[in-house]
Amino acid sequence: MGYRRVPSAFGDLDEHYDAWFTSDGRFSFADVMLWMLDFTGPADALISTWTIGPADARAILTMLADGRLEDVRFLIDHSFAPRIADFAATLEDEFGPDRFRSLDNHAKGAALKGRDHDAAFLTSANLNQNPRAEVWAITGHPDRARGWRETMETLWSAASPGTGRTTGAGIELERIAKTKSLPLAEHLRRASDDARAVVRKPVHRNALKPAPTTPAMPKQRRQSRIDAVPPPAPQGPIQPQIRPITPNST
Repeated sequence: MGYRRVPSAFGDLDEHYDAWFTSDGRFSFADVMLWMLDFTGPADALISTWTIGPADARAILTMLADGRLEDVRFLIDHSFAPRIADFAATLEDEFGPDRFRSLDNHAKGAALKGRDHDAAFLTSANLNQNPRAEVWAITGHPDRARGWRETMETLWSAASPGTGRTTGAGIELERIAKTKSLPLAEHLRRASDDARAVVRKPVHRNALKPAPTTPAMPKQRRQSRIDAVPPPAPQGPIQPQIRPITPNST
């Protein structure tokens, strides 16, 4: 099936599916997308991630080649290309530069607009092989999948072209916290209209208000409490400890 690492506990995706899971690193971002494509049919994907790894990038290319993905776009953090310039250039060559936009981004997830159905997920995992605990919130509900895609499209419209060779446009989100009655997508849309070209400026250290100073305490050399605790010896199954309760003497 192409996603053998996705556990059977996920079940079958449908229009009533809303579930969240934790993983222990046995499956990746691309594995979950493959599983979802059986439900959506051939789809356009909009992916948001902080970084991209080679294995999952190859998996996405394979989905494009075999028709399971009809198109794909990537929202990436603007630090991506400065961190790994050679790999970023390779990705732009393989996928095409127009499929990448960058901004101050730490959101991870994907929205799939399929021929048959829409679906989406949010996750703590990046688009790479990440053998550690991650969380996943997955929906096949058409309204929720559409809402997440609208939010991602708003971020896409405010981001800078490419994988981050230039600093991405910062989106000013301060006003979002002040008015909570509107949906998130509408907040982002209104904020990005005013701040599409805003680039965050560093604050000079001397401009910061100095923090109150306190008298320096003499340094004392002491052993770490963690280091002082010996590792536990191997034990068998934990047995409950029962202690009888006696009445207080008067």
